[in-house]
Amino acid sequence: VASATKLQTARSINGTSFDGSANITTSYWGTARNISIADSTSEHTGAAVSVNGSGNATLKLPATITAALSGNATTATTLQTARTIWGQSFNGSVNVIGDMTNVANISMSGNLRLKGAGTYGNKINFGDGDYVYIQEATDDDLTIHTNGDIMLESEENIMLNAGGEVIHYSDLRPSSNNTYRLGSATVNYAGVHSRQFINNTSNPMWVWQGANDMLGFAANNIEWMRLTAAGYVGINTKSPSARLHVVGDILASGGITCLSDMRAKNVVKDIVLDIHDIANAPSFLHRWKDPKKYDDKIHAGSSAQYWSNILPQFVFGTDELALDYAKAALLSAIAIAKKTVNIEQRVEILERENEQLKAKIALLQNNINTLNIE
Repeated sequence: VASATKLQTARSINGTSFDGSANITTSYWGTARNISIADSTSEHTGAAVSVNGSGNATLKLPATITAALSGNATTATTLQTARTIWGQSFNGSVNVIGDMTNVANISMSGNLRLKGAGTYGNKINFGDGDYVYIQEATDDDLTIHTNGDIMLESEENIMLNAGGEVIHYSDLRPSSNNTYRLGSATVNYAGVHSRQFINNTSNPMWVWQGANDMLGFAANNIEWMRLTAAGYVGINTKSPSARLHVVGDILASGGITCLSDMRAKNVVKDIVLDIHDIANAPSFLHRWKDPKKYDDKIHAGSSAQYWSNILPQFVFGTDELALDYAKAALLSAIAIAKKTVNIEQRVEILERENEQLKAKIALLQNNINTLNIE
């Protein structure tokens, strides 16, 4: 039999031409066959797929498979064994919701969002009776921001620690009108209760008003004292006109003193009040015309208008004049004392002159008596 490098007449093998000159890979395997997958009971069969080698084919499982799978499936609708995530059972059939329990540290690179409702609205509740810390671990500022209220509530003390300065508060809570009050542990934003700020360290503690506005102090829902943005303190008045403006009596167990060191003074001129001005000064008992603004007591006093004409430095104020009774009394006493000393000096002179006259009279009388004898 003769041989050759290729066939004289090419033949087709499963649809692919072959003449013997080179190896070939057939495009088909021959007669196409249908292939399908059935479950173990052969009751459910996937769609048949025709396979003849001409292309890729995907076999499909039956719509329902009753046979158990051994090994791990890539995906599943539920876990074969339910797991616990932060105290909540999870098998993959539904999302995990509910309380978190048995949780250690939580580390986040994003935001923590609370969503819910209750007596106090959204909240983080720590109830194990131990300390609770909110700490910035990178030596940077810790900012708590909200468009509503921030409430710190404790049956005992709330401790704020900044740079070693520890301040204890008993229930510091903001009210609905953006003011902060000291209250009890009950839901009572508007109530005023007996609580206190305590600083147990030797470091200073500040009550700070950063805005250009006043700082007020109230009790029994009534404002009794305020510090204005200009640095004036008013007690029982909302419009103080001096560094300390008190409407009402001041009771002191010690003296109220003013700086009077001559080393701090440049004397402009000496003054001596006229004794007649002091004598003519009005003195009377009076009641205030506006008892609601001041009080309804009977007071003893004088007139700021009168003394402003004598020495304007005794009087200050514009809308309402105030009299410095202490300075007026001091300078009046000095003027009276100087007048008294002057009178006493004159009396001493007159007394000496009187003694001299009495001596001269006695001498004259003695001379007269001598002449009569002779």
